[in-house]
This record gives sequence, C-alpha cells and structure tokens, in this order.
Amino acid sequence: MQIIQGDCLEVLKTLPDQSVQTIVTSPPYYGLRDYGTAKWEGGDSECDHTINNPDADNKAVFSERVTRGNRQACIRCGAIRIDSQIGLEPTPDEYVAKLVAVFRECKRILRDDGTLWVNIGDSFAGSGCGTNDYRTEKSRSINKSDVMFSKRPPQQKELPGCKPKDLIGIPWMLAFALRADGWYLRQDIIWCLSGGAFVYVKTQKGVMPMMVKDMARLDPSTVKLWNGDKWTQLLGVSKSERKGDELEIVLRSGERISCTPSHKFPTARGLLTASELTAGDILRSTTLPDVDNPRDCVLDEDAAWFAGLYIAEGSRQHGCIQIAGHSKEIERWERCNHIAKKFGGYATLTVDGNNQAIRIYGKVLNAILDELVSGTYASDKCFATVTWRYSNKFIASMLDGYLSGDGHWEAENNRWRLGFTRNYNLERDLRTACARLGYRLILN
Repeated sequence: MQIIQGDCLEVLKTLPDQSVQTIVTSPPYYGLRDYGTAKWEGGDSECDHTINNPDADNKAVFSERVTRGNRQACIRCGAIRIDSQIGLEPTPDEYVAKLVAVFRECKRILRDDGTLWVNIGDSFAGSGCGTNDYRTEKSRSINKSDVMFSKRPPQQKELPGCKPKDLIGIPWMLAFALRADGWYLRQDIIWCLSGGAFVYVKTQKGVMPMMVKDMARLDPSTVKLWNGDKWTQLLGVSKSERKGDELEIVLRSGERISCTPSHKFPTARGLLTASELTAGDILRSTTLPDVDNPRDCVLDEDAAWFAGLYIAEGSRQHGCIQIAGHSKEIERWERCNHIAKKFGGYATLTVDGNNQAIRIYGKVLNAILDELVSGTYASDKCFATVTWRYSNKFIASMLDGYLSGDGHWEAENNRWRLGFTRNYNLERDLRTACARLGYRLILN
C-alpha cells in the first residue's frame, strides 16, 4: 500500500491518466471548520495577529480580523490572510467551483469503467455553524472556528438565493455542477432513518436517548451524536416523504429500525445497505461513553438500586411505596430497610405465605423516585431522562436494583434472565444502559 499526502489538487496532477478505478472521498463541508492551515502575508512579521479581549469573561486570546473584500486582514498590522483550504470560500458557488476543479482532475485519472463516490453534507443559511454565512462588525473569534463571540447579535448576511434558515442545497449544487462538467450522475444515496428510531444524543440538557423526530425539532448546533470514537456535531436534519420501499430491521436486542433501503450499516461483512442485510449479519456496535461531568448530589448507589427495584416490583399510593416479592427474599428486605432509615424514612414487612410485601414511607424516598423514575405502571415505568446524566457506576447500581426484582441469575451461563410486561420505554432504557456499560442484551 502506498500513501500519498499533500494538497489534493497538486497531488492529483502528478497521477497518470486513467490510472484509478474507484475514488471515495468526503471533502470538507462548506463553512464547517477552520483547519488552521492559513498563512499571513505582509504586515509586521513580529505581530502574532492576536490581542487579549478585555470584554471576555474568560480572558481568552482571540484573533481579531477585518474583512477586505473576500480576504481578511489583521487590524493591528494589516497582514493579509492567505487561505486555500476547501470549505472556507466566501460563497457556496465558489466552494462548488473549487470542488469541480478538484473532481475534474479526478475524472482525468479515472478509468472509463471507474466510479466516484462523494459523501457531502449540507447546512442552513445564517445558522452560524459555518464561518462564511454571516459577518459581524467588531467580531472576535477564538482560535477554533466553530466558536464565535461578538458584542451584539450577529447581523446575518443572506447568501445569494437563500434566506436565513434556508437549507443551502450544497449536495444538489455540486451534483448539477459536476454533471455540467461532464460527469454522469448515476444515483443519490440518502442515509435515512425513520422519525421513530432512537439515537443517543448530547444536548444542552445532557446526554440521553432521543427519537429522530424529536431531535429534528432542536437547533442542530446544540446537538452532538456519538460516532464510536467521539461526539460529532449534527449539521442538520431534513424530512423525506415515504416512498413505500422502507425496510424494518429487527435486531436481537429488540430494537426495530425503519429506514430507507440505501441506509448503510457497518457489519462484520463490511458496510452494507439495509437491502443487503440478511439474517445472521452482525452489526458493529460501540460502547456509549460515560458522562464527562456526572451529576453529583446526595443521591448515591443505594438510591439508584432502590429506584431500579421500584421499576421492577414497586407501586405507590398516598405516599406509601410498596415493593412486592417472595418471602424468601430476606436480603431485599434488609437492604430496603437500611435505605429507608438512611434517607430519613422507615419500612415495614408483611409476609403472607410465599408473598412478601415491603412498605416504605418517607418524603425523601418519594423524592428519589420522582427524580429517577418516569411512569406509573408496569407498562410505562422506565428510567427518567435525568438518569443518563449520572455516572456509569450509578447506572450499573440502578440496573442491578432492577435485576434484583425482575431478573434471575444463571451462574452456569454467566447471564441474567428476565421477563416483564411489554414496555417500549423500558426496552429502550435497558438497551441504553447496556450500551453505556458494555453489556450484551438479547430481547425477545
């Protein structure tokens, strides 16, 4: 294998005609980020083109620049910023023209039976997530392109043909421009999940599982998705009309995913479209990350265990928390009694034949359930959304409490078996908890 590194356009010019059969690429999206490769020409060679911003609370060092036409200049010394990186062009038209020039060289080196695969994203006009869709006077931008501060709200500059909040249409612009340049447009492949599919997101309220249709209502700039290695910024969500060819994928974890036939899944056989999947295919999985700054309060692992047990076996009436069980479950009673006293309440035990009834009283204990449990009945009780803001250790204790109620440990198979009333919310939470903790779940 040979790896060639360099400016794409310059390197492509060194390759011979019709020497490549397949090109797969994901060029930088328009206005997404600054890769820090720009240089400064002219001005004061001793100037670092930065000043301290006295208005910023964190006293960070900011780059201060003004725009001169389509180029930027340091306001301290007048040096001109020279930037050739793709994605930071002043307008979408210039961005597309730059890509067309690159792909023209790709066409030269591509064999007659070759194909070009381009993964290209879109963004919204005036969204502020890019660097070129608006400008502000007296703006001060930190040396990371996806963070911008200003003394007043940005005055949005409309892109040609676009109103603020319009989807720019970069993929279509590029596709039509390449076709006009001699390429044959063979297929658009949109990776689309149904609105009812759950994804794991990081928002301003923390991390949580969320339906795609709910995520679509949020400002994309406030949402990140886990890609298996790191949190990545959501660029946007668009709605597609159903065509009637959608597929439903049922996983062994019980998850049902409705998607387009072209939606791609990473599998042990490689990246496959939904239409190519067959029974027995193993999808690649990832362990969801622990939270960076877990919720830190008086609630501890005992509180988590108690909430999990309540989801499995509990009910409430007039402030009385009732836990049902078998008369032989003495350890359960002892732990519930300990937890009740620990949080300022008390517990009673009633045994009738093989039946055990634990009754627990206390305002704090009820508040714990209000915090950590959603739902009322066996058909809808589940983990409260705030649970996912706690640490993996906390979630493991909550899952342990749940399994202490509904689960049965099989030592010979090193697994838990459990059964519960059909509860889609609980299914979702068990899958999420297992993904956070690195457990394997089979749910029928």
